[in-house]
Order: sequence, then C-alpha cells, then structure tokens
Amino acid sequence: MVADQFYANWIRFGGAHARGALASYLGDDIGGLLAQPVLPEVRVALVSVTARLAYILAGASADADLHGLAQRYHLLALDAAAEGGDDRTRAMTLRSMSVQALRMQAPRYAVELADAAVTAVGRTQAGDLRAFVLVQRAHARAVPGEHDDARRDLSAAERSLGRTASGDGPFARYSPAGFAYRSGQVLHRLGHVQPALAALRSAAETRAEHENCLRALSQARLALVLLDQGLIDEACLHGRLFATEYPALRSHRVTLMSRELRARLARFRRHPGALDVLRILSALDQQPATAQH
Repeated sequence: MVADQFYANWIRFGGAHARGALASYLGDDIGGLLAQPVLPEVRVALVSVTARLAYILAGASADADLHGLAQRYHLLALDAAAEGGDDRTRAMTLRSMSVQALRMQAPRYAVELADAAVTAVGRTQAGDLRAFVLVQRAHARAVPGEHDDARRDLSAAERSLGRTASGDGPFARYSPAGFAYRSGQVLHRLGHVQPALAALRSAAETRAEHENCLRALSQARLALVLLDQGLIDEACLHGRLFATEYPALRSHRVTLMSRELRARLARFRRHPGALDVLRILSALDQQPATAQH
C-alpha cells in the first residue's frame, strides 16, 4: 500500500525526507481523484487513503519542525477518517496530536487528545490499537504528575498489546519496540528507573532494520537515561550507535536529541569515552545540513 511506503520512508530517513513528494501526491493525485465523480465505494476507499496519508504527512511535518502544517494535516486526517468511517485512523490521529501537544509543552491538551483517542478506539476493540493509544495517555498523564492514572493506563496497554493484531505495517499492528520505547518513557517519568532502562534497552535492540530514525531516537533516549544514572560507559556505547545513524537522517527530533545528548555529555567531559562521543556529535552538528543529510 502506498501509505505504508511513505510511512517507511519517514521512519527510515526522518520527516523532512520526501515530505514534499507526499504532500504533492496527496494534493495532486488523491485530491484530483476525489474531485471527480466516482462510485460511493470508490470514494470511501479514496477518503480512507486520504486519512492515512494525511496522518503520515502530519507526523512527518512535525518531525520537520513544521508544527502549523502538522496541525492542518492532522485536521484533514480527522475529517477524512470521519467521512470514511475509519475509526482506526481517527484514533491514531488523535494520538499523534497528543504526542505533538507534549512536544509543544501543552500537557493538559495532550491528555485531552489522548482521552479522545482512547474513546475512539472503544468502538473498534482492537488490542494493538488500544495499547497504542493507552500507552500514549499514560505518558501524557505521567508528565503533569498523574502517576496513578498513568500506571493504570500502562498496565491496560500491556494487557492489550498483540492480542488482536493481524498483518503488518502501522495501520495493522503496534510494534513491540515502539511500545517498549513509549513505556520506557512512562516508567522513567514514574521514577521506575530499572524497568525504564530495561524497556528502553529492548526498544534500542529490537527496532527493525529499516527503522533508522526510530532506532536513532531509541539509542539517544537510552543514552540520556543511562547518563542520569551515572552509567557512562554504556551511555557512550549507545551515544556512538546514535552517531552512526545521525548523518543520514533528516529529522528535527533527532537534531534536538543530539543537542540534548551533547549537553548531558558535557557534564562528563573528563571521561574519555564521553569526550569522544561529544566530539563526534559536535562535528556532525557543525556540518552544513546538505552535507549532513
């Protein structure tokens, strides 16, 4: 499916890669078809494709630091999903909006959006999809300190994961690595450091081969938590693995993660390994964008 291919490009190279091509395909090709008189069943199929492509384009735009555009595509995805009766894409889009709200420092709005995503899933009863939205609500609730609610959501998400998934791709199943990454963030927020590290290690080690951007984020997130715990040698190992992925990626999130990792490593510059990773990342960040990517 074409949506799966565009999604694969995003998670492999980052949101700024081929984003323009996706926008052109959605606006020109799919939009042109929707403007033509077609049979009702054909229109439903086109609208469903529109919802999924807009969902991907919203996420890619946010990853390219184009948050206004991301919001517009999120709303397009919601409208198209509503017209096509696509509850799954509607729930995924509300969840994506919750993720963006957290990144934009709007935790209360993130919780509201995550609530709406969980409500949308209530009509589908899909296990993987339920895990997908519940673990995000757990994260959104953990950020402002709603720890008891976050724990309940995380437990419910764990029970749902993998129960009813079939097929592959983002619109069919939630990968265990993706769940491990998000649950690791929740556990860290809740103060459960060792379980958080176990989850983040799992995420970093089990990302699919083609998920370069997601793997880089997993390596960096793990390195940051390890540095917090003073586990410098292991943190440096994952920092180097992040650095090997970094040059090929076009992702604002990855760039921000590199900057945060450099800031944390600077505290340990007397450690030879930390200084080495710091120098590597500093050199990469100083390269022009065209050379780096």
